[in-house]
Amino acid sequence: GTVATGFWLIPSFHVDQIAGGSALVLLLLSGVLLGTSLKSAGALVVALPAVFFLKAPALSQVVMETGTKAEVVFRQGSFYGPISVVDYTYPPNHTREMLIGGTIQGGVDMISGEPLFPYAYYLERAALTFKPDARKALVIGLGPGLIPARLGRYGLTGTVVEIDPHVAAVAQDYFGFRQDAFKIVVADGRQFIESTTEIFDVILLDAFTAENEPSHMLTREAFQAMKRHLNPGGVFVINLAAMAPYAGADNVVLDSVLRTMSEVFPETRAFCSSTTSPGSVDNFTLVGRLGGRNTAVAPPPFLPVHPMAAASVEGFMATSYIPNGSLGGVYTDDWCPVEAQGANIKLIVRKQLIAGTPAEILLD
Repeated sequence: GTVATGFWLIPSFHVDQIAGGSALVLLLLSGVLLGTSLKSAGALVVALPAVFFLKAPALSQVVMETGTKAEVVFRQGSFYGPISVVDYTYPPNHTREMLIGGTIQGGVDMISGEPLFPYAYYLERAALTFKPDARKALVIGLGPGLIPARLGRYGLTGTVVEIDPHVAAVAQDYFGFRQDAFKIVVADGRQFIESTTEIFDVILLDAFTAENEPSHMLTREAFQAMKRHLNPGGVFVINLAAMAPYAGADNVVLDSVLRTMSEVFPETRAFCSSTTSPGSVDNFTLVGRLGGRNTAVAPPPFLPVHPMAAASVEGFMATSYIPNGSLGGVYTDDWCPVEAQGANIKLIVRKQLIAGTPAEILLD
C-alpha cells in the first residue's frame, strides 16, 4: 500500500480520483462478498455510485476582487509534485504561471513573452556580467523554460537538465519553449554533471521545486563537480531563496551555501534586490567565478525587462550581500541539513503564496 501510493497513485492521479478509486475498490469487494453470500451477481450494483468519483473535478476558475480572472488551464500529477498552469487575464493583459506543488515556478507575459518575476533577469545579468563572452551554458532546472530561452536570445547555446519529464512537456506545450539553442536532457542535475564530458562557460543552478532545495546540489562535492565542467574564467550562478537582508533574519542556509562555494571558487558573491521588504523572502543570486573577469569584453545590451520586475532588477547588482561570519557551515555530501535549516523560509514562502493567490487555484 505504501509503495503503490507513494510511487504510483500520487504521482499519476488527482487526489479526488484516488479517493474515488479507493471507494470503488472497497464497494466492489463488498459487492462481491454480498453477491457470494446472496448468490446474486446483482449485488454488485452497490459499487456503481463510486464510479462518479473517478472523474477529476473541473479545472478551477475564479474572479479575484481586482476583477482579474484566474483560471487553471492544465494540471497533471507528477512524482515531484502536481503541476498546474494558471492563466490570469485582466484585459488587455494576459499572464501565465507554472505551479509545482502549489508554489510558483515562473511566469510569463503571454503578449510580450517576457518573464514576470525578477529572478530570471537576475540570473541572466549575473552570468553575462561576469562572463560577457560566454557562448555555451548549462542550465539545471527548466521550469517554464524562461532562463534558457532568454540566454538563447543572447546567442548562447547549450543544455538544460530537467528531472521531471512532465515539466519538460509543459514548458514546450504551454510556455512555448523550443529546443533550438538549448536541448533538454531529462535527468537529475547532479547525476548529469558527474557523468557528462561537456565543458561550459556558464552553469546556472535553478532547480528548486516547490519548497524543497535539492541538498545534493548544494554540497562542496557538487560544486567541485560544477567547477570541473567550467572553462577558464567560467561562472557558476545559483538562484536561492532566502530572507531579505539586514532585518536580523537567520540566513543560515544562504550563508552556508556561500561559505561552501567559497571553498571551491576563488571569488564568490551574492546579490539581492534592494526593493524587498525586510522580513520577506527574496531570490538571491550567488556567483562563483574561476579566474579574473575579462574586462576587455563588455556585457551585451540587456534584453527588455517586464514592468512588473523592473523596479527590482534596476541596480540589483550594485550592492553585494555580506554574510554573517558566525552563521552557517560547509555543506558536504555527509552533512547538508539545508531543508531543516531553511524551514522558516518555507513557511514565509507559503504564507506569501496564500496571501497573493486564490485558494481555489492553490488547491486545484
